[in-house]
Amino acid sequence: MIKNKGFKFEIIISIIIFILGIYIPYFSFYSGPFFEWFFLILLCFGVTFNTFLNVLDKKWSGKYRFIPLFFCSLGTIIAFSIFYVEQSTFEKIDWEINGYKRKKIVSEILNNQLKIDNRNLIQLHTFISLSNGGNQISIRKCNSGITVKFWIDRGLLDNHSEFVFSNCPEDISKIKEILKGNKNDEKYRKIEANWYRLNNYE
Repeated sequence: MIKNKGFKFEIIISIIIFILGIYIPYFSFYSGPFFEWFFLILLCFGVTFNTFLNVLDKKWSGKYRFIPLFFCSLGTIIAFSIFYVEQSTFEKIDWEINGYKRKKIVSEILNNQLKIDNRNLIQLHTFISLSNGGNQISIRKCNSGITVKFWIDRGLLDNHSEFVFSNCPEDISKIKEILKGNKNDEKYRKIEANWYRLNNYE
């Protein structure tokens, strides 16, 4: 039983740091560098504050001392993964988590359940962004299907990346040529039937 109120406070702070550490890669992937640095600053402040509490606490040798240290360390390691884990890893994790949601959106488009605006865009209203840069997706209709782009990084001008769905024969032929010309590049690959990961696809 932990009786030290100050130590309980340290544990609460360390758990908050841990949760913040998990959210930093999330915000880095979905919201860009501003949020990434904002939350990193918060994390550093939290770790410093928790260390300061530890220094003030006379019971450093308590048997529960490892608990705040564990959560602080783990949260920090996860947070700083944005610097040592490749972007492609975050993309694959994102696809595993949110791929089925994108498939559901495409299904709704095919069934005319979503309205396309005059710029051939659809504004999504999902809690978690499925398309970076405003949660909009791009739709191109062809005679026998559609091609849908979910942006991974909307970028500037011609520098962008996307998850692409297509059941248009002409677009699929074009995509196959792109994949053929970039065989050894992870940025150009087929994910599964009708789904691709591409760069600068128009």
